[in-house]
Amino acid sequence: MQIDCPYRLHLRTSLQYKELQGRKGDGLKKVALSLIIAICALLPNPASATPSNIIRIPSADIQPYGTLRLGIDNNTTFGIPPSTGGAAMPVTYGITAGTFDAIVLQTEVGIDMREVSEQPLSFNAKLCSPEGSINDLLPGICFGGYDFGSETDVTDNNILYGAVAKTISFFGRFTVGYFIGNEKLLVNRNGQVDNEGIMFAFDRRMPDVNEKLWFGLDFMATNSKYGAESWGLGWSFSETSALTIAYVRYNDPKVSPVGDNLVSLQVDFDF
Repeated sequence: MQIDCPYRLHLRTSLQYKELQGRKGDGLKKVALSLIIAICALLPNPASATPSNIIRIPSADIQPYGTLRLGIDNNTTFGIPPSTGGAAMPVTYGITAGTFDAIVLQTEVGIDMREVSEQPLSFNAKLCSPEGSINDLLPGICFGGYDFGSETDVTDNNILYGAVAKTISFFGRFTVGYFIGNEKLLVNRNGQVDNEGIMFAFDRRMPDVNEKLWFGLDFMATNSKYGAESWGLGWSFSETSALTIAYVRYNDPKVSPVGDNLVSLQVDFDF
């Protein structure tokens, strides 16, 4: 899946918020435009994609307005030879654009290409009110969707979600949300519907070790192909490039596309 190193993106959006303090008069005009963009983007589109994430679940971060992110994600089994089940998912090449920002509202849209696959193109969209945009006590709030597919009951997983995120002092940031998807595709190993549940994540910058280091973990509560726990480390090489390496364990390995013991390597570049 595609990811921007969350702590770097979170710092950038915080700086943007400060810059926006002198532009409050433009807020209402931009809110109207943002709602139009977000609603259009959330309608059924050709294919499926991922927004700015922690590791596998969406984060409450947003791609900064007027910027693009190129992400390349590789997910493969680790330590398992092909003869005994070792395999890899299609590599994801994704572009995410920051489409709008205001004092209390920001949006992004994205498109991914997964190769090699029969249905390579996919789309996503997210609308967020950043943490601290109204006052320091309120959490970040986001709504969005991803994995919208063009082929009915084949690629239209159609995940819709809402989440809140709050940073607690130096300890780190907690994210809690809920998701729902296509009941015909999000099923357990017995074919029973398992298309909704909670999402949880924790992430933290690690300045006590190095300012460029980040730690994150997340969890999606379903025994469908989306259900997994993940944890990993990120490293920001610069303001425009980052690498994340994570371990992914499915809640039920029987529904994993490539088996259990999955390693995710995610590289991102901002423009």
